[in-house]
Amino acid sequence: MILFLSYLKFFIRHHLYHKGNALISAFSLILGISSTLFIFLYLQYQWGYDSWHRNSDRIYRVVLEGTMNGSTTKYASTGKPLGPSLMKDFGEVENYVSFHFSGKTTFKKGKEVFREQNVYAVNQDAFKIFDLPLIEGNPEKALSEPFQLVINQSLSQKYFGEEGSIGKELEINGEHYKVSGVMKDLPSNSHLAIDALISNKEALGPFSTQDWFDLENYTYVLLGKQTKADELSIKLKSFTRNHLTEVFEQSDMKVAFHLQPLKDAHFDSGLTMDKSVGNKSYLYIFFLVACLILFISTLNYINLGMAQSLTRNKEIGLRKTMGGNTGNLVRQLIAESSFMAFICLFASVALILYLFPFFKQVTSLESAGLWDLLHWQFLLSVFGIFCFITVLSGLYPVVYLSGFEPAQALKNKTSVPANIWLQKLLLTFQFSASIVLVICALILKNQMDYLYNKEMGFNKERVIMVDLPEDVSYNQNILRLKEELLNQSSIESASLAGYGSVPGVENGKDIAEVPDNTGRKTEKILNIFSWDEDFTDLLNIEIINGRNFSEAYARDLKNAALVNEQFVREFNWKDPLSKKVTLYGEERQIVGVVKNFHFTSLHNKIEPAVIIYRDVHMQKLLIKIQEDNLSQIESVWKANLPDQPFNFIYLDDFLHNQYKGDQQMMLLFTFFSGLAILLAILGLLGLSMFTVKQRIKEIGIRRVLGAGFTDIFLSVSKDFSKVILISIIISIPVSVYFASGLQNEFAYQAKTSLLPWFLTIFTVIALAGLTISYGVTKGIKINVIDTLRNE
Repeated sequence: MILFLSYLKFFIRHHLYHKGNALISAFSLILGISSTLFIFLYLQYQWGYDSWHRNSDRIYRVVLEGTMNGSTTKYASTGKPLGPSLMKDFGEVENYVSFHFSGKTTFKKGKEVFREQNVYAVNQDAFKIFDLPLIEGNPEKALSEPFQLVINQSLSQKYFGEEGSIGKELEINGEHYKVSGVMKDLPSNSHLAIDALISNKEALGPFSTQDWFDLENYTYVLLGKQTKADELSIKLKSFTRNHLTEVFEQSDMKVAFHLQPLKDAHFDSGLTMDKSVGNKSYLYIFFLVACLILFISTLNYINLGMAQSLTRNKEIGLRKTMGGNTGNLVRQLIAESSFMAFICLFASVALILYLFPFFKQVTSLESAGLWDLLHWQFLLSVFGIFCFITVLSGLYPVVYLSGFEPAQALKNKTSVPANIWLQKLLLTFQFSASIVLVICALILKNQMDYLYNKEMGFNKERVIMVDLPEDVSYNQNILRLKEELLNQSSIESASLAGYGSVPGVENGKDIAEVPDNTGRKTEKILNIFSWDEDFTDLLNIEIINGRNFSEAYARDLKNAALVNEQFVREFNWKDPLSKKVTLYGEERQIVGVVKNFHFTSLHNKIEPAVIIYRDVHMQKLLIKIQEDNLSQIESVWKANLPDQPFNFIYLDDFLHNQYKGDQQMMLLFTFFSGLAILLAILGLLGLSMFTVKQRIKEIGIRRVLGAGFTDIFLSVSKDFSKVILISIIISIPVSVYFASGLQNEFAYQAKTSLLPWFLTIFTVIALAGLTISYGVTKGIKINVIDTLRNE
């Protein structure tokens, strides 16, 4: 204890004597540690997707892969028979659950009507596989009978308030369901958002052949504790042959099933019909940024410690003369590093607690809480950072200061030329890393601006998108609604679109027979859109060949189709208007070719698409408005669909939501890149001030001999200028490499100019010059007589 207090006394005395550098070091470390811990919290949340299920390591989603004539598509969804068939054929499958989805679902209570999105029909074993804790009801019986309903806390509060929900009824899509359970709201880091579950009366079959094609289910299996997923995946090949050979024997399609670990479901972005898509590349980038920021802030502390090492020569020399051994010196220096690390860690955690609500808002981590700070991964990160700072910052003093001769130190003849090159090396690394981060941030911002402003092939301005009821019995009401809307003066145009036929909404794809120029037909998996004759005019989609759909042609409803430019290019059609495609058993004449437009985000390239005329299942109503008069639109809606909710969103807002994750990435990356530059400048400030202090007598003599500010500035900044120049040279090729990698995440990339490099380099040089000028100015203000008095 006495030794500990002695070390603490030396630590306090030393840092009080060098208050300026101590404050810079502490501030730098606090910024670096808190930023690193914030990033680790974000990564902990992202990597924790679905890991909160107790059986997460044994739960797998079954993915369907369909290959047809060289074209492969992977689906997150599967047919109804898959789950029961796997359970029957493989003892390794302990249980299964199928989540049947049907888009947005209409809930009705009395006269109130709402459209709920995350509603699934499931078999009763859902509670045995996933952790879906009920706060009301019995999980063994909650979905055991037809027309039972389990809702989450939010829906329970929405429909029943503080009253008990069990036994209450809600009308769902025209049928009456009784609430049999209330479950806790799921954490937001769940790839499958669930608001309500209804009992699936069709889960046990019997199944028809067509059921294998109806990809409206997410199928999950729970494997036995001793089961190896790789071995079961091999057996799935025979399963496919046994069950699907007859189904596809008349088709060119080859089908395979794969097991996808539950923890990977959020990050696999290559699946059609997927619900939640993350990006692992972004997480790796953030981890790298966190490490760089921590390293830069620690290097500041090390650099300033090395700069101060000369001032401790006499102290160390005297202690060695008085009998102090190397071991004691090592323990003291390590102790001082650990004191600084502990103080800065404590301050960083306090800062995190204070800023945590803001952090949640910026990163959209809705279900994150302060209890995440007690998670073993976060605590391990804190301990790891403490050890990293302690060991790394104590390494140089241990190696150097404990090894010189006491006699030379007491005569003030000891110098530390060995630390000069190391200081420069560390400073070079700091500035190189900071410049690379800032350049990448500017490139990413340029890419995001490009995404927002790129010509999409259609006009999304002043267009609202309204959800339509899925029940086909409403079709006549919907057609009448459209006609009445067109009679309103505030409405320029209106159009109906089918499932997945609106830009930004994922299309499920389907099989079509496509002829080549010789007439030979091949089956292809293609994007299939359905819309009416007003869709192209409403969105200003150009028809570059042929004509649009028209009610004047009676055959258009079942026997006509449009294709996009990419379709014509891929199949090398010379005369597209002479071709026919077969879809859903109907042969359809190509009547027109539309100019390419982006129906998915710019992460993906434009694919071939077939457009058919007004499917019976129209899901979206698009309205182009001349002025914002939504109340008028809503009144027309209620007159025609009084029992349906009026839910709408502006199309441009809907499309921007596609890039919400990218926008969040850009904001965070920009912030932490700016922080890296700030940390590097802080380090330069500390070193320049210390350099001026060490050379204060030289500066005094120069001033007596007539040297001005510019002469002294050039003398002090000479070595720093070399470091910054080398940093710039190193950072240019490194930033080109990483910037290219960032842009490769997008199928369509912005043109990259030299502006990000010029802007960053100019900013760094300007900030470095101002920083060194500040240090020199403080040195010049000191009285010359005081500086030379002891000479």
